Amino acid sequence: HAAAEKYGKTPQAVKLYKWYADAAKPYRGKTIRSIFEKLPKTEYLAAVIGPMFTEITGIKVDAEMGSNEEVMSKEMMEAVARQGTYDFFYDDQDLVGTWNKRKSIVNLSQLMKDHPELVEPELDLDDFIPAVLNMYKDAKGDLWNLPMEQYPKVYIYRSDLFEDPKEMAAFKEKYGYELAPAKTYKQYTDIAEFFTRPDQNMYGHACAAKRHPALAYEWTETHFLQAGVCSPGIPWARPISGYGILINDKEQMAGCSVETGGTVNSPKMKEFFKMYKNLIDNYSPPGILEFIWEEFFEAFKSGRAVQIANYYSQLIPPLNSEDSVVAGKFKVTLPPVTEHWKEGMARGYWDSAGFIIPSGSKNVEPSWIFAQFVVSKAHELEVAKNVGCTIRQSVLTSPELMEEDAKLGGSLSFQASPDALLLTGTDPTIEEYSAMLEIFYTTLHKGLTGEMSTDETLDQLAAKLDTELKRMGYPIGK
Repeated sequence: HAAAEKYGKTPQAVKLYKWYADAAKPYRGKTIRSIFEKLPKTEYLAAVIGPMFTEITGIKVDAEMGSNEEVMSKEMMEAVARQGTYDFFYDDQDLVGTWNKRKSIVNLSQLMKDHPELVEPELDLDDFIPAVLNMYKDAKGDLWNLPMEQYPKVYIYRSDLFEDPKEMAAFKEKYGYELAPAKTYKQYTDIAEFFTRPDQNMYGHACAAKRHPALAYEWTETHFLQAGVCSPGIPWARPISGYGILINDKEQMAGCSVETGGTVNSPKMKEFFKMYKNLIDNYSPPGILEFIWEEFFEAFKSGRAVQIANYYSQLIPPLNSEDSVVAGKFKVTLPPVTEHWKEGMARGYWDSAGFIIPSGSKNVEPSWIFAQFVVSKAHELEVAKNVGCTIRQSVLTSPELMEEDAKLGGSLSFQASPDALLLTGTDPTIEEYSAMLEIFYTTLHKGLTGEMSTDETLDQLAAKLDTELKRMGYPIGK
């Protein structure tokens, strides 16, 4: 218990750390293995939380760091082979459907029933942000992933420029309405045009546009929602899901193209693609077709991009670094939508990740103990102060954390607001997430480069998705 006394900053924390020391006794000396995508939260986990856990429990955490693609590839290998190469994964919510289809994942609700002695007394799932926690449950309410972090994709903009009287007057004179954060993509395009000033190395838009999974994320996570081609329903739209795919009454993907009942190549999506390509062609920094999230982060941080419609909020804290020209000069709000969007539809994406335990894991119980430790109330506030994110409502709305809100452009108050409830994750019926991503980004990129027209791009995308899903056994067109 010496380590518990050493790390516990409050009596509650000391008590919880002592519980972990006792619960872990049967597993002392074991090593649990994982691979993490390199992100602010995972780097903090590896550098701070992991070593503290080891000192308190005697269980070593061996965490590799890899790229998004490397992590996903190794996860898919484990999901199929069940070799137990890794004991747990820090997993995107996107892959819940993939794991469930392959029955390669430990049911955490059942694990808690089987091992009540290994459930932290103050785990308190009711304190987790409900919109996020619900994304990890199945129709029966069973939990498959313990959320660790959540980052809404937000509309980020240069508040210093948007609130500059001279800019405001010039914008109103040119466009006939007040300069303010865009609620529609028509307004967003006007703002992008207004602030695109190549002679000042300043542009009105940035996004992920490279032939890379990041391009697929732009579309699968937000654009079908914002274009208004999905059905109402949060978190899961029916019958047209957030990917523009028809979901049948058996909860199966049943059609992507207009011909098979989907909306991937619908007139509204073709209209959206033309608008999107216009933003890239005319109002984005040079080299945009090689941008993923790192590049659009740098473009905003350096002042080259004035607004980004769908910005990963995990990249907000580094905007306040000493070399940032936008520190304290930005705010966030809900992403824009087209005029086709209707009330009741999701408006954007709530990115989240957490711990899953593959069924092949050789260390299920110690992995579960570590998963709970990461989000323990003993230190969640301290973690949140360092990484600008929390999964717990009590921490999110705590006065101590809210002191950071202004520096984060209002990101924390946004997460605690009703607006955040308009965001959703990846539908669990999307069970072939990894295979579908490649079809999305390879096809869409040809349209962005001009190799194919808008009609060709989306018609080909829809047809390829239909063909691949039909080959995998889904009832496409039936």
